[in-house]
Parts: sequence; C-alpha cells; structure tokens
Amino acid sequence: MFQRIIVGAIALLLSVYSITACEVCGGGGGGLQLGAYPQFDRHFIGLRYQYQGFDTDHGIREQFVSTGETYHTVGLWMRFAIGDRWQLFASLPYQHSTKVETYGTFNTSGVGDLSLLGLYTLIDEQAVGRFTHTLQVGGGVKLPLGSTGYVNDFGEWYPGLQNGSGSVDALINLVYIVRRDAWGLSVEESLQRSGSNHSADFSFGNRSTTTARIFRIFTDEASTRSIIPFVGASLQVMGVDTYQGEEYSPSGGHAMSAQVGVDVVTPRWSFGASVNPTIFQDQADGLISRAGNVTAQAIHFF
Repeated sequence: MFQRIIVGAIALLLSVYSITACEVCGGGGGGLQLGAYPQFDRHFIGLRYQYQGFDTDHGIREQFVSTGETYHTVGLWMRFAIGDRWQLFASLPYQHSTKVETYGTFNTSGVGDLSLLGLYTLIDEQAVGRFTHTLQVGGGVKLPLGSTGYVNDFGEWYPGLQNGSGSVDALINLVYIVRRDAWGLSVEESLQRSGSNHSADFSFGNRSTTTARIFRIFTDEASTRSIIPFVGASLQVMGVDTYQGEEYSPSGGHAMSAQVGVDVVTPRWSFGASVNPTIFQDQADGLISRAGNVTAQAIHFF
C-alpha cells in the first residue's frame, strides 16, 4: 500500500496549479494540470496555493503605460478513485487579483471556474527490463462558475481581473511516468480548447502546457515517510485572445520556467512546495514579463 502512495506522490509532482484569473496577461491561466495517481486507490482532498506576478506594457486611455499584476490563488481540489484504473478530479479556486497602474490600484476577489477531469490508466506500472512505466490519458471540462462582470473605476472591463472566464472549455491531459529504483522521470501534457464568453464577446486563446520533472525518492522505512526532491521545467504556449472579433493585445506567446521543489509524503498526508523561475519568455511580443511564481500544496488521503 505504501508503495502505491509513493507512486501517487510522484504523479503529484506533475501537479502545476495553473487555474488563475490571469488568462489575459499570458500567465497560463485556464491551463489545467491536476496531476494523476497511477495505482493509487484512495481518495484525497486538499488545498493548493499559487502566487504569480507579471509586468505588462499596454495602451490605457490613449497612453502607453506599464502595469503590475499579482494573482494569489487558493484552490480546493479532490480526487475520487473508481476501481483500479479510473480517477475523477474536481478543482475549485478562490483568487485575489491586483492590478497596479499610474491611475490607481484595482482589486478583485472571488470564486473562479470549476474544473472537472477524468483520467484512465492505460499502462499500470508495467515493468520493461529495469524500468517501470505508467501512462494515463483523460479529459474534462472547465465550467464558467466565476463572475465576469467586474469593471474598474473608469468603467473598463479587463479579462485578467475577472474571477472566471465566462466560457466552457475542453481539457485533455496525458501523464507518463518512468522509474528505475528510486529515480524517475514524469511528463505531463495538458491542452485546453477555449470557448467563448458571449456576453463580453471575448475568447481566450487555446493553451497547452508541457511539464517534465526528474525526481529522487528518499524513504524512511521506520516512519513510512518519504521525501521527494525534484527539478524540472514547464513550457506554456498561449494562443492570441480575441475581443469583438479582433485580436486582443497584449496576449499570446510562450514561456518556459524551471521548477525546483520537494514533497513530503506519509500514508495519510502529503505536503509540497516549489519555486518556478522563468528561463525564457516571449509573451505578447515582449509586452508581458513574468515577475515570480511560487506554489504549495497539502492533501489528505482517505
């Protein structure tokens, strides 16, 4: 049983909490990487936190100005195991967004969009030589539960300051894990096909996120506790948003960030954190730059 917990925790390392309000600023908002739990037949409930910061140059009220955006997200997420091969995930974020510009500071807070995802295990820890392989595929939907009606003191509507997207989005995920003894490599690909916010005549661009991590398991057999440090990288590709049938600026582009972190796993709990410094970026033709990204999570198995 504890080996299954460790395998599940390895997949937890894939988990990148990217449900944020910052879809317009190119911060990868709306991309969903919930992670997967091969051979892990227990449910869980947990909380995840993410901080993201961005600096953006764009036109506001006939002027070209720089703004700073920060996004704090705390998400409730759950997994329900169905049989040996199916896992169902649900994730609901609460987010606080701040936009600082020359003319003032604007803040919004509230519940975001609800994401639902199912994963099926195609390859279940299959041994090939000295390596074991696990492969999961799945898909789901993001539902427009968060509000989209915020306007600032000037009567302006910013997509990045809305709690939700206002659209129904399709999600596709693939997870692959290969292990040899205490070492392993995990890879996850997530795709999001964005729908339209018809009330605002706005659509976010389609998104993809690819994450790869190398990890090492250190297990204390006496206490059944494992410490799993990891390093990796995540590549995000963001399509251009559209507003009233035209391209919305600033939006679109790509960015790669490093990931350095650690998870601590026991039979009933898992705690983890990571820092994600930017390696390179080309977002909105250079109008957007990332200013920080930190994640942390805690889950309880039952």
